[in-house]
Amino acid sequence: MKKILIVEDNPDNMKLMTFLLEKNGYGTIAAVTGKEGIDLALNEQPDLVLLDIQLPDMDGTDLVRKLKDKGFQVPFVAMTGHGDERIAVEMMKLGARDYLTKGVDLTDILPIVFKRLHNELETEEKLARAEKNLRRNEALYKSLLESTKAIAYEIDLDSLKFTYISPQIFELTGYPADDWIDFDFWANSLHPDDKDYCINFCLEETRKGLDHEFEYRMIKADGQVLWLKDLVSLVRDDGKPAALRGFLIDITQQK
Repeated sequence: MKKILIVEDNPDNMKLMTFLLEKNGYGTIAAVTGKEGIDLALNEQPDLVLLDIQLPDMDGTDLVRKLKDKGFQVPFVAMTGHGDERIAVEMMKLGARDYLTKGVDLTDILPIVFKRLHNELETEEKLARAEKNLRRNEALYKSLLESTKAIAYEIDLDSLKFTYISPQIFELTGYPADDWIDFDFWANSLHPDDKDYCINFCLEETRKGLDHEFEYRMIKADGQVLWLKDLVSLVRDDGKPAALRGFLIDITQQK
């Protein structure tokens, strides 16, 4: 159940708003002054605020700014009187999700506004959780990759340039990972005798959507020859081939 803080000094309006919101499944807490509203917001941590812009001790813009100064930001709906459009615009600039004009039939409009806002907030919360999980999973994936001897990479198919490669590529080749993003691997590091094989066979086979294991030679920064096994697969974007993603394994000793 979402908790709504109502900041309103008119007792009749307060009673009606409390009734309508609780009838529609919300919990409510109430304040009749700006100071009391600030204290309740900080102590009770409501999910939403319904805020009258004209209060005995301050106006709504002051209350919102004071809360923001204290690091508290919560979605709020402003209530304005007739002729307060200028203040309503200022409240929207401060982040109000909507505003109600006093004198309209709150019985009809208030539940509609808060139902819409409730749905919007639920959607935003789901997106925020999904983004947080995605970042966590990406960090875990990178951590796992960087703790193994296999080197992960991704190559853009249009430019044939690396868009990612594990940091331990430096230990293996002498080229730092950052250098590989703009590095012309095909011209500068791939062994000359293996270029045709890699470009004409490995690349074309993978473009067809076939996962493959390839073995080829690479020239390290110090000129030594390195044998690699490449486990590569195709990445599609909207059904179209977009990138190559794979793992490099050093097989020089076996060779």
